Order: sequence, then C-alpha cells, then structure tokens
Amino acid sequence: MPLKDFGYGLFNTLYELIFKEKMSNEAMKFFTGTSYVAAGTLFGALLTFIFSALAARILGPTNFGNLALVTTVSPIVMVPMGICQLGG
Repeated sequence: MPLKDFGYGLFNTLYELIFKEKMSNEAMKFFTGTSYVAAGTLFGALLTFIFSALAARILGPTNFGNLALVTTVSPIVMVPMGICQLGG
C-alpha cells in the first residue's frame, strides 16, 4: 500500500469519525494542499537545521553570532521595507 493511499485512508477514517459523514472532494483537496504545505515546511526546517549546523562549525563562535544576528534582525526590518515599497 503506497504512503499516499495510507494517508488518504487514515484521514478519511478520522474525518468520518469526527463529522459522521463521507468526505467530500473539497475536503480531499484541502487535505492534499495541507499535506503539501506540511511536507514543504518539514523539508525547509531540515535544510535550515543542516545549514545552521554547518555554518556554526565553519564560521566559529564570533562569525556565527554575527550571522545569527543578521538572520534574526532581517525579518524584522523586512516588514517596514515592504510597507514602504507598497506605498511608493
């Protein structure tokens, strides 16, 4: 049994237990889209972990601290920059 069919079967069983009705096509599309997002998020988290571990070993404590500071501050600074770009 492929993993995809196993996932659909498990989700279908849970859906029927909770809502007491057959799963519609819209619910199946929602499940499929959500599973793609979850798989992408897990893959991205794995890559981030690998990159951080390698960066810490290669850069050393001081330079990795600088990298961590930049990666922490950049999302905060990105919000006002995006707002300014929309307004102009």
